[in-house]
Amino acid sequence: EALVATATGLTVAIIALGFHSYCAAKVNDSVATLEHECGNILDVYNEEHDI
Repeated sequence: EALVATATGLTVAIIALGFHSYCAAKVNDSVATLEHECGNILDVYNEEHDI
């Protein structure tokens, strides 16, 4: 019984870790895209205002 509980716990933990890694990668991609777009906006603003 303890062996089944341990195996079940490890299975759930591994699945949760995979889901966390997937979500973290999606967030990192979104942050990188946002940083890039903000940089583009600032570049346009600086060009228009001669900064």
